[in-house]
Amino acid sequence: MIDSDEKLIFDENLPAYQTFLKYLDNKYNKGKYNIDELLSKEYRVLDTRQSDLRIYEGKTPTLRRGRHGILYVRDGQFRKLSGYEALLLQKFPK
Repeated sequence: MIDSDEKLIFDENLPAYQTFLKYLDNKYNKGKYNIDELLSKEYRVLDTRQSDLRIYEGKTPTLRRGRHGILYVRDGQFRKLSGYEALLLQKFPK
């Protein structure tokens, strides 16, 4: 079961989304990424690091306490991980 909580959707309605757009336009990422391309593949995982963006397909980065920069694509939208999803990714039983 995947969490369907609407609060987990990360889109232009959130102030943090504008920060994400600025992050994609910083000196390390400028011109490398297109929002439509990032959203084009289901379950693509985006890990926003201090300076660069790391993209994972078919795997996830290490989940650490306090990490706020993990997003994934579902139904053509960016989503934040729910606590339940994070536990499943760490192989906790349903």
